[in-house]
Amino acid sequence: MRHLGRASQPTRVCADALSRIEVPPRLPNPFAGAGGGGTSQPDVPWRTGPMWRSFLIAVRFLTRLPVTDPGPVSTPDLGRSIAYYPVVGLVIGLLVWGLSRLLISFDVADLDLDAALVLVVWVWLTGGLHLDGLADTADAWIGGMGDRRRTLRIMKDPRSGPFAIMVLVLLPL
Repeated sequence: MRHLGRASQPTRVCADALSRIEVPPRLPNPFAGAGGGGTSQPDVPWRTGPMWRSFLIAVRFLTRLPVTDPGPVSTPDLGRSIAYYPVVGLVIGLLVWGLSRLLISFDVADLDLDAALVLVVWVWLTGGLHLDGLADTADAWIGGMGDRRRTLRIMKDPRSGPFAIMVLVLLPL
């Protein structure tokens, strides 16, 4: 029977050998920390720079796609991310277009049902962000009737008015 409190000779030799191996230091993960949690993947230079961070902020703001948390976001960070909005729009457009082509090529259902499914996926991908903005705009411009104060009051109101509902019903048709 072996004594549990004492390591055997081969175990000590392996432990000594492992302790002599020099491991190069890892670069700090800029996405870890406050609110982040980071990623367990190894750091890659193009994934740690300010351009990648701005892209991630744009993706997280405009879509519901699961991406790495870039950590706390300041107003200048949001400003830099605006440059990537067209790229994110292109990604959304390609995903929706690809789904449309896939549904049509496999002849999954009627074209009307395919279109409805593509519309649902588009709304899910964007979180309805564009539809919300369109509804607020329709309510304010049409309901405000040119009066600036009334328009701003309508924009601050979280409820949807009749013009917002009308635009949201007519848009998908």
